[in-house]
Amino acid sequence: MSAVPGHEVLSPALRAVVAPGPETARVTAVLGRQANAASSTFESEIVTCRLSDGREVKLLCKHERFQQSNPADHASWGHRRGGGYEAEVYRRVLEPMGDVAPRFYGAHQDRATGLACAFLEYLEGAGHPEDATTLPATTRWLARFHRAGEAFVSDPGVAFLTRYDPDYLTGWSRRTAEFVRPFPEHHAWVVGACQRFAEIGPAALLAQPTVIHGECYRKNLLMRDERIYGIDWETCAVAAGEIDLAMLTEGWEEADGVEAAVRQYAHERWPEAIPSGFASRLALARVYVHLRWLGDHLEWTPYEAWRFEELRRAGERAGLL
Repeated sequence: MSAVPGHEVLSPALRAVVAPGPETARVTAVLGRQANAASSTFESEIVTCRLSDGREVKLLCKHERFQQSNPADHASWGHRRGGGYEAEVYRRVLEPMGDVAPRFYGAHQDRATGLACAFLEYLEGAGHPEDATTLPATTRWLARFHRAGEAFVSDPGVAFLTRYDPDYLTGWSRRTAEFVRPFPEHHAWVVGACQRFAEIGPAALLAQPTVIHGECYRKNLLMRDERIYGIDWETCAVAAGEIDLAMLTEGWEEADGVEAAVRQYAHERWPEAIPSGFASRLALARVYVHLRWLGDHLEWTPYEAWRFEELRRAGERAGLL
């Protein structure tokens, strides 16, 4: 465990933890620490604690410390904002919503290093919803999350959230057009799609904003006892919910029930009446998602060949080609 902070850092951090219950309960002892095998970008560990009311609880402790040696590009043009931001998303957005993410127990920032750590409910036995049979459950979860998120769009208490604006959205199309120059077989049509997206995409995708996850892929969802939880929220933003939906349904074949899942999402999010612009926003959101990844890192673009083909299909469906 030498890579994660020692007890001299963890112990004061745990003083910020307040456990839910009839009365306030705080951590009185650390009983065990175990590396989290599922850690990804940031290091994390499972901490078993004793509470002041006698209970034992397992917490997932996420450290704002990169597993990779070169974190310089992690922010990805303002797309990701780090562990301190994620903790605020949990505290000020997700906790008030309830039942969309693991419970947030508290966070701490180390004065010496400036690094933050957050303590979350450890979902023992949970796994990613990997197969197509989980699409109905994940799209229902997403629709409920987006429906609840609409109330936060104009809330001054969450003004810290990233907000997609025309400059942010067109930045991805601009970079994609630039990065594709070395690929003559794609250059002309991709640049044309990027230009057309810049003309019509932002206005459509800004028309009906909500709070979104920002990288709503199956790897960022957990499922336990048929309940869905969103994780890794440093990309949370105010934007079009269709962007999350495009990510969630990416990669499935039509036979896997994608269209049925999309209809289910729409009826769940807008039970009274589905907005007339929903289908066109989703089509543009699918284009945006491919631009977002093709326009991320110049050195990655050559390895995204499948996205060029998917971008062409999405661009045709959205009327950009």
